[in-house]
Amino acid sequence: MLLAITSPGDHPKDAVLKMDMDKLGITPQLPWQEFVGVRALCAEEKAPAPELDHYGGRLTLKGIPAKGGRLVAIRKH
Repeated sequence: MLLAITSPGDHPKDAVLKMDMDKLGITPQLPWQEFVGVRALCAEEKAPAPELDHYGGRLTLKGIPAKGGRLVAIRKH
C-alpha cells in the first residue's frame, strides 16, 4: 500500500491515521512468519520514521512540513 500524506497549512503538523488493517488485507495471518513493515519513501532529511501501531490500527507521522508531504509504504512480508 502506498500513501501520500500532505500538510497544506502554514505550520508543520503531525498526522495520525486510523486504519482497518483487516479490510486493507495487511493483517498478518501467520504472526510467527509474517510481519508488516512501514517506510517513508519520500521525506525530508532527518524526518522521524513513521510509526505503525499494529494492534491499535494507527499510523503516526510526526513533523510533516508546512505545504509539504510524505510518501509512505506499508507492506506485509
